[in-house]
Amino acid sequence: MLALGIGNWTMGSIKLKQYGDRMAAALAEAGPDVRKPFRGTQSILEGRTDAHELYTASSIKRERYRVVHRGGRMLTVLGSAFVLIALVRRRFSLSQLRLRT
Repeated sequence: MLALGIGNWTMGSIKLKQYGDRMAAALAEAGPDVRKPFRGTQSILEGRTDAHELYTASSIKRERYRVVHRGGRMLTVLGSAFVLIALVRRRFSLSQLRLRT
């Protein structure tokens, strides 16, 4: 669980940065209009640019990897807690064995 959590947390961090950079590049290319949702007659008549597509796709993927990042952080914390509990239990069980002998 600990290894899986660390892997997800790391991959999530890398991908969040990657898709955040892509969103920033789309904003720099087409301006703040890429943030507006694609709805209504006017938006159909205007058409979509590659920057709009890049921003929308990056935004969706970024949200997906945000979930992976948070889940990885949770698994890392839980895995660390389980390892700590196991070490404490082992330490006390060894102490009990020494007292009995």
